[in-house]
Amino acid sequence: MNVVGISGSPRTGGNTQCLVEECLREFSSHGWTVSFFNLSEKTVKPCGAIAVGRGEGCGQSNTLMIIYNYVLSSGGLPVPGELNGLSARADKPGDIMRQERRLAQARVLARNIMKYAEKLR
Repeated sequence: MNVVGISGSPRTGGNTQCLVEECLREFSSHGWTVSFFNLSEKTVKPCGAIAVGRGEGCGQSNTLMIIYNYVLSSGGLPVPGELNGLSARADKPGDIMRQERRLAQARVLARNIMKYAEKLR
């Protein structure tokens, strides 16, 4: 099994990172493959947020809000699409390809990101 841990704290080596790493050590000790990303070591530029869940109410809206708040608190510029980010419901791989409205929203989000990035040059 695989698990990804993401520390969204702006401080490297802070409490959030310590807790995420402690949690990941437990997974690792049980044979899981562990990946860790420390967002404080990454440069976040204009970015769009996309969340896909298996059903309604699977946390897509909360996920988008968390991403937007992180970007704002890090001094970044969250770029809206047709809505704040892009939320979709899809179950099996490829299901989303039959949802033209969501595909159109993805294209709008991409165009908005390109517009913002061009203005920041």
